Order: sequence, then structure tokens, then C-alpha cells
Amino acid sequence: MELDSRFVVNTPNVIHDTIDGVSVIINLASGRYYSLQNTATEIWSLVEAGLPAHKVVQRMSDRYDAADTDMRQVVQGFLEQLLQEGLVRVHDADGVLERRVPDAPVGELTAMPRAPFAVPMLEIYRDLEDLLLLDPIHEVGEEGWPVAKPAGSDPD
Repeated sequence: MELDSRFVVNTPNVIHDTIDGVSVIINLASGRYYSLQNTATEIWSLVEAGLPAHKVVQRMSDRYDAADTDMRQVVQGFLEQLLQEGLVRVHDADGVLERRVPDAPVGELTAMPRAPFAVPMLEIYRDLEDLLLLDPIHEVGEEGWPVAKPAGSDPD
């Protein structure tokens, strides 16, 4: 993975939402769902905003206390994990505009000590794979779904 790579959420197969700092992601193609917290949620939001990998590394380095090489390796590893799970894909289009991610005021970055860095974790859940892969809306005959049985027919 190149540091100038830009990733996008792998829609329409991936849906996600972030509530109270926890991101929940569902891969409809694999049936797996995921949970992100803390630094993982921050990285996800920066990727979702369209920042290239090197800017994600820079943002995280500005905010957290970790050596630049360590931060680069950790962020790259996390992005590769998102890529392997099919949650994001590399976006090659030139001229893609990044969505604005608010900067911290300049004085705030220098006045406040950087927070300790926690390695981002992608929590993977496989317990509902079979259920999430069921698609009764699309796996039907010409009659559609649901189909009522004719009156007087055997219920089995």
C-alpha cells in the first residue's frame, strides 16, 4: 500500500454508522459485522472523509503521542486490514475532493499534550454471517415474496 493511496468505503456492499464514538460496519457481501472504537473510529472517519493514507497518518501523529514510524506502520496495517475485509477499496480517481475534516485550532495543538496512542482494533463478528447473507427479498420466484397460500391448502 502506498502512502498516497486514497480509500473509499466499499459501497454498496458496506454500510456503517457511528454513534457515540463507536462505529458499526456491516459487510453485506460477507455477512460479517465490525465494531470500531477510539483511534479505529478516528481513522475510519478520516478515510470516509477521503483523506489519503499519508494525511491520515499525519492527523493521527498530530493528535497522539507515538513515533512517526510507529504511527505510519500502525495506520498502514489497519488500512490494509480494512482493505482485506472488503470494507474499503482503493480509489484511483484524480481530482477527488476531500470532505472538510475540522482542524484543531493551531494554539490548541501546541498547548495541549498529545494523548497516549492506543493501537486501533477492528473487532470482527461472524456469529450472524448466515443470517445476514439471507436475502429473502431477492431470492424469490416470479410470484414475489411473501406469497399467501391458497385457501384450504395444507399449511405444511
